[in-house]
Amino acid sequence: MIIAESYRKDTTQNTLQNKTISLLFLMKLIINLLALSLTFSLESKAQTVYEDFEDWDTVPYPNPKGWFSSNAYSVFGGNPIGITRCDTAKSGSYALRIESKRNNLSSSYIPGWVFNGNIDSAFKPHFGQPCNIKPTNMNFYFQYYPVNDDTAGGYVLFTKWNTAKQKRDTLGSGGFSLEDYTPGFSLASAGIYYLPGNEVPDSVVIAFVSGIHQDSGSVLIVDKVEFKGSLIGVPELLASETPLIYPNPTPGKVCIPDNYIGATITDITGRLMSMVQAKESDIGSYPAGVYFIRKGSNPPQKVIKY
Repeated sequence: MIIAESYRKDTTQNTLQNKTISLLFLMKLIINLLALSLTFSLESKAQTVYEDFEDWDTVPYPNPKGWFSSNAYSVFGGNPIGITRCDTAKSGSYALRIESKRNNLSSSYIPGWVFNGNIDSAFKPHFGQPCNIKPTNMNFYFQYYPVNDDTAGGYVLFTKWNTAKQKRDTLGSGGFSLEDYTPGFSLASAGIYYLPGNEVPDSVVIAFVSGIHQDSGSVLIVDKVEFKGSLIGVPELLASETPLIYPNPTPGKVCIPDNYIGATITDITGRLMSMVQAKESDIGSYPAGVYFIRKGSNPPQKVIKY
């Protein structure tokens, strides 16, 4: 189940907070690491993304080509090998296996994580890959074997270099959190939402993490990662324009149809704000801006708070 798309109606506040932390953990991890490197690995020609994890390096540690992982720091003795090649695949012969592990030098555990990009000989990360499209979804197949109530997750971030400011501007993002035991490959589809405007990204960063909350041993298997849909040439196609949510724009309260009760409300960056508990929801305490109401396969609804 894709938690970012649909929460059960009986979800407790504590569980909701834990899932929110999962997404925020990934966002902060990416943002903090990006601060270490203003340059991406953009030497190759801009391309779309399709990854089935067939090509691997095995020395001095296993690693899918075109990605870098927590395995890179195993050379210092503390980080264990948590990223391995899996023979059980949805596409081709191999898939990506991510496991949280115990630190070799302490009693703490280390989440397993991977980013697209590379890490150089000085252990400086170079994030992402060229990408000049604006997809609507990131699809992938996964299996998940959590320990206790642990969670796994992923995040996708689209950016463009701002020459005037000498920094990267975030144009769009999408995130998801996984918690349910899933022994067979299931299709995940994370919606991607963009800031208003017609800017086209030049880079994309993708991350997968297993073992966000609990102990070691949670395993996430990922295969056949690809983008679907495109917003290029389709202005402001951020959500369904069917007037299901009203009043819109709104200063506070909005009326929501029955089939969206239990949905999530997120801001433009994908940050979880709250859940829809009734047909009338009050977002008056939110900052002015654009928000999205999403539930399962229902079209995401855009609401403007002023």
